[in-house]
Amino acid sequence: MKFLGLSPAFPPLLRRYALIMAAMVLASYLFTVGMTWLLHWPHPFGWVWIGGDLQWCDFHAFQERSQHFRTPTYWMEYDYPMTYPAAIAVVFALFYKLPHPLKLYLTILIVAFLTYAVWLARGLTKRGIPWDQALGFGLVVILTAWPVFYQWDTANIEGLMGIVLFCGIIAVLRGWSWTGTSLLALAGAMKLFPAIMLALLFSKRRYKECAFGVVLMAIINYGSLAILGPNIHFAETQIRDGFRFLRNNFITPRWSFQMNFSHALYMPIKFIVLGLDRLIRYGGHHGPSCHEIALVDTTLTIYMVSMALLGLFLYFWRIRKLPMLNQVTALTVCAVTFTPFSSDYVLNHMLLPLGLLCFYATEAWRDRRTVPGLEFSFACLCIILGFTTFFTTYYPFGNSLRCVALCALLVAVLRYPFYWSPFDSIDQTGQDFAPIQKS
Repeated sequence: MKFLGLSPAFPPLLRRYALIMAAMVLASYLFTVGMTWLLHWPHPFGWVWIGGDLQWCDFHAFQERSQHFRTPTYWMEYDYPMTYPAAIAVVFALFYKLPHPLKLYLTILIVAFLTYAVWLARGLTKRGIPWDQALGFGLVVILTAWPVFYQWDTANIEGLMGIVLFCGIIAVLRGWSWTGTSLLALAGAMKLFPAIMLALLFSKRRYKECAFGVVLMAIINYGSLAILGPNIHFAETQIRDGFRFLRNNFITPRWSFQMNFSHALYMPIKFIVLGLDRLIRYGGHHGPSCHEIALVDTTLTIYMVSMALLGLFLYFWRIRKLPMLNQVTALTVCAVTFTPFSSDYVLNHMLLPLGLLCFYATEAWRDRRTVPGLEFSFACLCIILGFTTFFTTYYPFGNSLRCVALCALLVAVLRYPFYWSPFDSIDQTGQDFAPIQKS
């Protein structure tokens, strides 16, 4: 039982987390068995555990295009347009220049997740937890996390960017500002939303590094466009066409398969707007499709502007004044929730706040301190990272629960400061927290 961290010497909060996550995996498996092998229900009920033809599909989506890298035929119409920033397009092309690119990438993912388990175990061991129990807990964390499973199944390139972002945040927290800035800029060039983590440098008053990160991100982006060719303007136009494809096929349609795996706040808002419009204008019946398309498109524009303003307001009003543990958690939640489309593998970014909260909870337990909001935060993480396929017969409901849990976690970390001496200093009043300044 030590493998699950059930020894009395193990923090009860972490023990409960491990048991709940394991129970959710078991419930998901039994649900799948019942729906597919006993009741013979069709897809999507059997997909989660039984697999299918779409396994590792995200990595293969750009295979044909990448084989024409740096040739005039790269931007021709293939099975799938390039829906990522230019830096990711270059990464894909480099992978397909190597032998066995998929096997190589899957190996990188395995090593990364095992490294995370070891990192978590080392952190707990330094805080007095026996090594075998700490490692067992780390393995339970990655084996019971739904986004880890989904990342493996889709082989989405998000995993590589997540590794870079994880290392960048750790570097910033440890005071290696320039190294952290470079990694955050690289992650932000690969996908835009990681750029929000540059706000950590602003909070630490590392204004030069923060500005350098923005400039470096732009250099990497335009440098990647130049590499893709034939010139920056043409490549940028093609990338924008890919983003337009993503918007028209994944985000704005009233219904699409991809919405089953998006926990973005925009998804429930879109359905609420459509539902109210249908109820008010057409008495609950379907309206003209052209009207719904226009309504959703307008809603998306308003949503993106509103989320940008809300993010800025939250940061300058509250987030930047909080301890660094709160800032990392809050900014990560905003990054994975405020975007209009955020697939479940993006939730792997929540593993870093989870690990830091585990360290913090262990120290609080060891010092016999009760921290308001900590147990609630772990309860939210159980829903965010857990297998929730058994909550309903259709996935969107499970992702709506994840969205609610993410918003609840954001409220919790905004409300309850988690002061942590390794990262924060406290002023003489004992009320305001400031990041420790390191060179």
